[in-house]
Amino acid sequence: MLVPDQVAVVSVDNDEHLCSLSNPPLTSIDINPGRVGYEAAALLARLMAGEEASEEPIYLSPSGIITRQSTDVLAIDDQLVAMGVRFIREHACEGIGVKQVLDHIDISRSTLERRFKKLLGRTPKAEIIRVQFDRAKQLMAYSDLPLSIVAQKSGFGSIHYFTDIFHKKVGVTPGAYRNRFKTIN
Repeated sequence: MLVPDQVAVVSVDNDEHLCSLSNPPLTSIDINPGRVGYEAAALLARLMAGEEASEEPIYLSPSGIITRQSTDVLAIDDQLVAMGVRFIREHACEGIGVKQVLDHIDISRSTLERRFKKLLGRTPKAEIIRVQFDRAKQLMAYSDLPLSIVAQKSGFGSIHYFTDIFHKKVGVTPGAYRNRFKTIN
């Protein structure tokens, strides 16, 4: 079977290294291990204080699903646009531009842009930036990587460009975004 075209695969625990070793990289449920540890420590503290353990299980919600290519199904009838979107999703974080997309699918820039706008409502460049932003937000929310590494792993040329475009598009700096997200989880 072809993943994700015929079957989507979702893993659990969101081990970034294991998920990225798979081909294609696995979508995973982030079980929020920090919260699990906190609740376990709180339970241990109550037990050490002489309280009885409850018979009821403690249910914790996962913090989310980290989407990767194992669930990345493209429902696009235009094969060239689907090829372009797939190429962008696979390579955007390598710092590609529209030229590399055009080289991959052998179509004129104006035709590709027209078809992208018609089917997706955005240009190929906007799709590249969207994928890069999604990756950057994911890295800021679920890792403690320095912002310079986040920028690099997301395909942005420099930390300065990343910070500038992030602030313009999101309305806050990457550091403020990370701090806001960390306080929510």
